[in-house]
Amino acid sequence: MAIGAKVIDLPLHVDARGRLTVFEGGMEVPFQIKRVFVISDVPRHSVRGQHAHRRCQQVLVAVAGGVTVRVNDAQDYRLSRSENALYLPAGAFVEMRDWTPDAVLMVLASERYDPEDYVRRDE
Repeated sequence: MAIGAKVIDLPLHVDARGRLTVFEGGMEVPFQIKRVFVISDVPRHSVRGQHAHRRCQQVLVAVAGGVTVRVNDAQDYRLSRSENALYLPAGAFVEMRDWTPDAVLMVLASERYDPEDYVRRDE
């Protein structure tokens, strides 16, 4: 089982023009970012993820709405603010659930997409 999932507090700058959250590879994000994708329009009771990665590390950020991330069937993290991200080391088994209707989840990944990197429950 992977260890090391943790909440990352990202730099937040707020003024009369709004909020700006910073993500820099090798700084707040503990790896160089090779891939970014966004998950949205997920029905409230749908479960996404349900896998781990052999090599890929990820940082998850709710840029709108909220989603609960369960790590290694043990720890739940509620993501609902862009300045709070969740770091997932390689090997962390993840499920995303309890989506709000407006949820938009951005995922920063340390690796490009590789179907061989995925570990499913039955493997």
